[in-house]
Amino acid sequence: MALGIGYLFNIILPQNFNSPYRSWNIQEFWRRWHITLSRFLKDYIYIPLGGNRNGKFNTYRNLFLTFLIGGIWHGAAWTFIIWGALHGFATVIHRIWKNINNKLFLPKWMSIAITFIFINCTWVFFRASSFHDAVNVLRSMIGLNGFELPRTYGAEFHFANCNVHVNWLLLLICVIFVFICKNSSVIAKKFKPNYITFVVLLVMFYISVLNINKISEFLYFQF
Repeated sequence: MALGIGYLFNIILPQNFNSPYRSWNIQEFWRRWHITLSRFLKDYIYIPLGGNRNGKFNTYRNLFLTFLIGGIWHGAAWTFIIWGALHGFATVIHRIWKNINNKLFLPKWMSIAITFIFINCTWVFFRASSFHDAVNVLRSMIGLNGFELPRTYGAEFHFANCNVHVNWLLLLICVIFVFICKNSSVIAKKFKPNYITFVVLLVMFYISVLNINKISEFLYFQF
């Protein structure tokens, strides 16, 4: 939305996201996720702290402090501080792993899976209103508060007898789309207007107008 509005005023904004959930490690994730924030943290916190100069220990310290400060930037709450600390800790572990096992790498699918699970666990602290709520959500994610599949999937997807197999099938289809299909940034570079795209955009615009009264509060309104 921001890029599109910028183009309307002949302002070209930098790309801010590049399929971050395809990342195979935490460093790659921060190269793909919130790219402008990552660049800001690097230029104005990490490098002034000393960057990767003055030895490995100082590099690890600077990495951790950069993400910790990035967490505090999002809000003065323990949940944001923990979120930043976790990312800082993971980045340090990744850097140590690279230094020790420069030629030893996990299979790419395993690296992506580990990174994806870690990122989603840390998002719990980012979104939770308190540390207690975050712990409860994490406990539920691994089944410590019981286990139950959502019952609304059947109605939403019009399946008469929605079961576990259908849920897993839908999840598998979504995963395939995510990893096979090109993202919007790649598509935009090769985009050539024609009558088909005009009709598709017209239909999308019509649907958007019909749903314009459904307001969703922007995540960063509080920052």
